[in-house]
Amino acid sequence: MRLYSNFLIPLLSLTFFAGNAQQVKIVSSFPQNNAAYGYSVSQDDNYLIVGAKDETVNNVKSGAAYIYHLENDTWIEQARLFPDEAHDGEYFGISVSIVGDYAAIGASGNDTNGTNSGAVFIYKRDRSNWALHQKLTPSSLGTFDEFGVSVAVSKDVLIIGAYSDDTNGLFAGAAYIYELENDVWKEKAKLLPDDVKREDKFGRSVATDGKKVIIGSVLSDEQGTDSGSAYIISRNESGVWEQEVKLLAPDGESNDRFGRSVGIANEIVAVGAVLDNDHGNNSGSVYVFRNYSDGWDLQSKVVASDGKAEDFFGYSLSLTASYLLVGALNADVAATKSGAAYLFGQTGPNWVQLDKLSANVGTSLDNFGEAVHIDETWICIGAPYQNTSTGAVYIEPAPIPLALNEIENKSIYFYPNPASEILTINLSSAVSERTVILYDAKGKEWLRQAIKPNQIQLEIDVQHLNKGLYFMLISSPTGVIREKVIIN
Repeated sequence: MRLYSNFLIPLLSLTFFAGNAQQVKIVSSFPQNNAAYGYSVSQDDNYLIVGAKDETVNNVKSGAAYIYHLENDTWIEQARLFPDEAHDGEYFGISVSIVGDYAAIGASGNDTNGTNSGAVFIYKRDRSNWALHQKLTPSSLGTFDEFGVSVAVSKDVLIIGAYSDDTNGLFAGAAYIYELENDVWKEKAKLLPDDVKREDKFGRSVATDGKKVIIGSVLSDEQGTDSGSAYIISRNESGVWEQEVKLLAPDGESNDRFGRSVGIANEIVAVGAVLDNDHGNNSGSVYVFRNYSDGWDLQSKVVASDGKAEDFFGYSLSLTASYLLVGALNADVAATKSGAAYLFGQTGPNWVQLDKLSANVGTSLDNFGEAVHIDETWICIGAPYQNTSTGAVYIEPAPIPLALNEIENKSIYFYPNPASEILTINLSSAVSERTVILYDAKGKEWLRQAIKPNQIQLEIDVQHLNKGLYFMLISSPTGVIREKVIIN
């Protein structure tokens, strides 16, 4: 779909069921060859950020990032961001993450603390305006650390990878944790596990759910050269960040690159092994681990149903309590190595493939799936080398998890049902924060509301809803509770 001059991108008629979703294509308002628009993507609620790490701005190949807001079924470009004092090879936009009013943009080629020492730029939203809030360049940075190669923000926690840090050896890597205090992001920890060593590339991938962080060490050698590993770091009662566990693939081998991508959500983590060989050389896989009462154990190993050699399944991934979205940027779909993304849903201890996604119009070497992001509403996929390498991002609605097994519900009750005015939700005891989503039978979302920690009752006004059948989904640390609701 062409981007109009006023930067409005109309959405098509939407359906939320897997396999039938309508796809919207977004392209840069300043299209350039080899800009790599879509190299990184992140989405939160109705905001989307897209990185274009090789875009030329003011005759300098510094990179740029775009922020969009969904208004009345239309994606509106709110900001085009780039460094005020940029230089060639800055790679501004190599990584992006957005949550609430904050957007974090990595620039691993920034030279503030030495050549390619790196930086992360934090922007803050004031209504519809985004302004630079902080530039993060820790004093410990050195030449070629590449701080900002990966970045993830959730709530008040920010994790940043510097995968070429040489504190523990050349290219051993490091990661930094920041916390938000009084509107300022403050450095809390530089993570340097004792067993991280030369050329491990610790920090190549990072993710956080606001409670824990996970960091990929993609070239570590515990199970053979470049087999890879991942570290889960959690905050103790004193507020100190400590290593909780180091994860390895149970069947890991040399050159699997376990840790190329990572995700975390509600005591579940996913780790991509992009060069694993289950479906042929470098076909790729993803391992899902769960935090049980006795520690972290493998829950499932996920592979593409039609995976084959050199697909690079697991190059990117995004995880929620309900979904796992995995990029396979070399998959042959529309053309040779045009790329694909695979959507999985949790069914008890297993993850079942729900859909295979690709560009409506794809060409060779698009790298569709280079970057992926999913929440309970939207699926976002970057194809940074489509359209003569100008790049594109594809967005479509996430499906209602109707195909998933619901967990047994003994803690949440709602009445009356049918309801005509007020629907009351009662919890038998206080729980951690959850989200209530109400969909109609066609998949349209009508309501989304949070149940706050320690809240035991929520009243929902349903008078404005049309009569008929609805589905109420309530997120839970162990899955999704689904109930039918009648509005009369």
